[in-house]
Amino acid sequence: MTSARATTEAIVAPLARDRRRVAADLIALAKPRIVVMILVTTVVGYYVGLPSAPDYARLLHLLVGTLLAAGGSLALNQYWERDVDARMERTRTRPLPDGRLAPLEALLFGSAITLAGLLYLGSLVSLMALAVTAVTVALYLFAYTPLKLRTP
Repeated sequence: MTSARATTEAIVAPLARDRRRVAADLIALAKPRIVVMILVTTVVGYYVGLPSAPDYARLLHLLVGTLLAAGGSLALNQYWERDVDARMERTRTRPLPDGRLAPLEALLFGSAITLAGLLYLGSLVSLMALAVTAVTVALYLFAYTPLKLRTP
């Protein structure tokens, strides 16, 4: 029994470590520090646009949806820029260029949390929040990201 337990532990320990690493790499794709800045801007925008007393539950929902949509679009940006990132000194150790995550994992993760954020905003905040966020995501991914490679 002891050798079976040792064998099991030898197999399970690296898997658990790998799961933690994958989770850390997925979080890194979402660029948490940038998302925090986006959330601060979201709070300021919420308060500037208030017609009356704040609705803190709605603000919380706004922050959750924004966190998901922003993190997802940042992950998708890294998916699309993985080849460029692999050639740059500063970015070559990111999860995709470094080979710690497969491109499909990043694509699925980014797409899933972006979509979740948009649906969350549309169902729990407002259609306006959904529309503004969807346009922002689209501009970021389909205008800003490709233009970075074409402009100095």
